[in-house]
Amino acid sequence: MLILAALAAVPAGCGGPILRGAGGAGPAADQVTLWAAPLAEDADGRSGTDGVSVRLIFYDVAPGGKTEAVVVRQGVDLAMYEGDLRGRRLDDAEPFHVWQVTGEQLAAFRSAYYGLRCYALTLYWPGHRPASGTVTLVARYQNENGRLLQSQPAVIRIR
Repeated sequence: MLILAALAAVPAGCGGPILRGAGGAGPAADQVTLWAAPLAEDADGRSGTDGVSVRLIFYDVAPGGKTEAVVVRQGVDLAMYEGDLRGRRLDDAEPFHVWQVTGEQLAAFRSAYYGLRCYALTLYWPGHRPASGTVTLVARYQNENGRLLQSQPAVIRIR
């Protein structure tokens, strides 16, 4: 599938064991956080950027507000839009590209970041890079209870 060719593990800064939740069903995710590098990357050393590095963290929010990063089994969609679309309804915007990552594919990118369970990926351009100098990226995830979660938008500059 093309998705596997479009994804790669981020080499530095994410590593270590995944503890609770890795083997069993665990608690359902109530929130998804998307961390993205502020600049697009040049992964192949040739002129121009190739994609963006992201980390996804899924949280269970317990009564009383306690949060815990959890392992998830469902897939996630990562939608990229041209331009800085913070503050706009993204439902009305046409995405530049959507990476659909299955739960099985996502599991291959499971890692840890400063002790938090996370998923670290690099999203490569889908054959052509965005025309604008800035993109907005969001993660959409349907949790185990059927609730659709969306991350806050991340704005990334393309050099």
